[in-house]
Amino acid sequence: NTTSRFGDADDDLFSFARFETSGGRLLLVVANFAPGRSASARIRIPNELADAAGLDAARLYTVRRVLDEGGAESTTVGAGSRELLVSDGFAAAIADQSSAVFVIE
Repeated sequence: NTTSRFGDADDDLFSFARFETSGGRLLLVVANFAPGRSASARIRIPNELADAAGLDAARLYTVRRVLDEGGAESTTVGAGSRELLVSDGFAAAIADQSSAVFVIE
C-alpha cells in the first residue's frame, strides 16, 4: 500500500497483518505516521497475504473496524470478494498520529 504501487495510497499509512495460516480471516492494524494531519486511503490486501491467510475466492468477506482512538467498536466499513479486497481494498481514515484495527472475515 505505497504510492509506488497504488497511486491512491498514502505513504504515511502503515498496515500490519496478523492471521492464522489458512484460517480464512485477517486482523489488520493501520497506523498513521503523518505528523499534524489525518490520513485516508484504500488499504489493499496483497495477493500473497490473501493466499497465506486462506481467503477463499468464492466467499464474500466483511471488513469491520473494531478499535480506534475512540476505543472498541464494531463498524462495517466494507465488504467484498477476495478479488475485490486485493484489487480495490477498503477505505481507511485514520486520525492524526493514531491507528485503527480492522477484522476481515
